[in-house]
Formats: sequence, structure tokens, C-alpha cells
Amino acid sequence: MFTFPTTFFASSTEPNWILNDLVSYYKFDWNANDAHGSNNGTINGATSTSSGKINDDYDFDGVNDYITIPDSADLTPVDFSINCWIKTSTTARSSILVK
Repeated sequence: MFTFPTTFFASSTEPNWILNDLVSYYKFDWNANDAHGSNNGTINGATSTSSGKINDDYDFDGVNDYITIPDSADLTPVDFSINCWIKTSTTARSSILVK
């Protein structure tokens, strides 16, 4: 399971070449559905906000809000990269992505 315990932003304007080897893509447009694959997430307490792109980001309270994505075979490649934009209002240590 992946857990996203902070604000996440996503863009809907990626160039087509980015989609070639993409496994999952989360627009966060009112939900945590995978817009490219089938690894849909579940939002737990986080709220959609307009601090970035309207309805494309989530606000987390830092206590018990998170997004989970169930584990699947296509989320366990040997080589991978993860890209996200994060805005925080604290310097306290916290987990951004947990697998």
C-alpha cells in the first residue's frame, strides 16, 4: 500500500511521451483514481482544495489524513521513479510517501 500523507498536486498537461512507460497517473480531480492504469486510490480525510490548481490538489491535516493505493504487481518494478509536487507549511519531519 502506498500512503500519501501530505498535499499532492497533479497536472493534466503532461506531454504524450511521458505516458509511454507510465504505470499510474493521479490527476486528483475530485478523487484518487488512476487516470492511466487501474491502481485507484482511496482518500481518507484529505480535502480537495484550490491552493494550486483548482480541484487538482489535496490538503492534509498532518494528523490522520492520507491517500492509500492498494499494492499490485505493476507497482513493484525493479527500476522506477516517482514524481510529485509538495507544498508544506512546516519544517517538522514527516513521511511523504510510504511503501
